[in-house]
Amino acid sequence: MSNYWKTLLRRGVSFGIFIGIYYGISDGVVAGIIGLTTGIIFGLLGSLSIGALQHWSTRKMAADYNGSVHQTETVCLDMPLDAAFERCRKILTSSGTKIVLEQEHRGILKGKMGMSWKSFGEIILIILSRQMTDQVSVKYLVLRK
Repeated sequence: MSNYWKTLLRRGVSFGIFIGIYYGISDGVVAGIIGLTTGIIFGLLGSLSIGALQHWSTRKMAADYNGSVHQTETVCLDMPLDAAFERCRKILTSSGTKIVLEQEHRGILKGKMGMSWKSFGEIILIILSRQMTDQVSVKYLVLRK
């Protein structure tokens, strides 16, 4: 299932549940069920229209734009590779990221962040490579889920 449909279902259903609970508390169970169904319908319609507008706007952009990378950065650290890898692992875990791939011998860390009020979740990819004796290049990418 594509990210678009996942987002559509999350937002539409969560809006429907919120409206159903609101009407269920204020007007009773029957009104809650009616509020739930209408909330899901309008939530799905709203998500569908916003998603279609976003799709059309990114389709008009350059051909090489896929809208997936939020941020990319490369940093050089003056420390051994294993110490830099351990520091990157600690940073990921302290930020609430779930580490899904960890290959210390290749210098790759991959983590998933959950949904927040600012995003629908992100994938963080960290690639470490040795530059000189005690210098490590750390490249991180923040991708959409």
